[in-house]
Amino acid sequence: MRVPAAGRLASVDGTGLAIAIACLLLAALTVLAGRVSPWAFVASGAALLAITAVAAYRYPRAGLAAVLVGPLFDRTLLDRMVPTNLTALSGAFGEMLLVVIGPAILLRALHEGRARRVLTGWPLALLLTFLVLAGVSALVNSVPPVVAVLGLTVTVDAIALFFLAPLAGVDLTRGSRIVWFFAIVIGIASLIAVLQALLGTTILGLSATAGRSGEGVRIGSLVGDPNAFGVLIGMVLTVPIAAAAFSSGRGRLLAVGFALVLAVALLFTYSRGAWFGTLIGIVAASLLTRQLRLLSYAVGIGLVALLLASVLPRDVLGSRPPQASPRAIGTGTPTTSATPSRSASPSASNIPSSDFLGSAIDRALHAALADLIKMREREGKHLAKDLIHRLKAIRKKLKEIGTFHPDVVKRYRAVLLDRIQKAGLPIASDDERLLKEISFFADRADVSEELVRLESHLAQFAHHLRSKEPVGRTLEFITQEMFRELNTLGAKANDAAIS
Repeated sequence: MRVPAAGRLASVDGTGLAIAIACLLLAALTVLAGRVSPWAFVASGAALLAITAVAAYRYPRAGLAAVLVGPLFDRTLLDRMVPTNLTALSGAFGEMLLVVIGPAILLRALHEGRARRVLTGWPLALLLTFLVLAGVSALVNSVPPVVAVLGLTVTVDAIALFFLAPLAGVDLTRGSRIVWFFAIVIGIASLIAVLQALLGTTILGLSATAGRSGEGVRIGSLVGDPNAFGVLIGMVLTVPIAAAAFSSGRGRLLAVGFALVLAVALLFTYSRGAWFGTLIGIVAASLLTRQLRLLSYAVGIGLVALLLASVLPRDVLGSRPPQASPRAIGTGTPTTSATPSRSASPSASNIPSSDFLGSAIDRALHAALADLIKMREREGKHLAKDLIHRLKAIRKKLKEIGTFHPDVVKRYRAVLLDRIQKAGLPIASDDERLLKEISFFADRADVSEELVRLESHLAQFAHHLRSKEPVGRTLEFITQEMFRELNTLGAKANDAAIS
């Protein structure tokens, strides 16, 4: 019996709705906190991940869906919403979701007695097969062990999905819902990609990529990277094609329309790898399931998509400069708004603007510069600590020189008297000539001025170390002055201990 809409709304889990609202509010708060300070961003993000883990434990299948779509958000929305100095953190959002959601789903499976069967079942066989194939590939291609291990590490999220799906209790019916949810998300991005090609590549603040092999404009939609976007489309394109092949009536029409949107967007990515991978996947699915009807529908939808992509108007709003257009998909000769002759020299109108080349390069550049600044700040702090330690050591030596200095004249007087006595000269200790000699030496060996100047230089050096402005040249000048005073001090002291 069908449940009325009002009844379905009344049966909505209040706790789940509260958790969903809390997650949305915390997500918005995290984005705002990123504009206040990095620590506020980290604290709010940690709270968001914590409540996500609770939600994944209570609703493991929803957590699995979040793991699937998480990488889409850190490649698209988060990179555009957070400051450039936080893109390194936001770029790892998908991995962070896996870290908190994976253990939560595992704990729920342990509680329900499902984990042991899953961990020793078919996912383990798939994992072992993957590791064997990866190991053989590494050996055949002479891949260094470190590179091979890192390559396996970065695929941990894909490997984890083998285990997370059965751990979350996903059967064929529930699994199809998650797949359709993922396909609808990619479908929305694909529709936006078609609108980019039709209306202008900069709609909704997006950008496109200039092709390097004569293909013209490459559309990346919300993902930004056309190659990554093409792979995502290829992952789900078989779903609506299969629905069109094995359904009827209105459902078939909707599935065909959905598949056409995905296929046209896939063509606009100009990702040859995604095209080839999608083709191989559809052919393999048809042969493995012995459903050649799937292959025939795929061929038909592909031809119609190619026709639509060829005749679809471009850049109706005129939001980008004249560039090679993907109007001639499949012809090998892209058309341009103004096709120059081979002998024409490049002009400003033929050079893609920074907006046209895509914001991905700008974000990457800003992130790299932010990392460089952070590294220089960390290096500066370490150098400042070392220099302060050395300043303290110099001050300690200057104090020792201050205690040695008064005894220098006394030692000189004693040595001079001893030499006079050994020479047998009749000179008294209070002889005027002797006193003048000692006075002359005391004046010549006085280093009080040099000690005062050195203390002043040390104070200035320490003061500039605490400055927030660049002080490298200033510190270099002060260091030169300190060396000059030290050389003078060593020459005037006439004492081995001081020198």
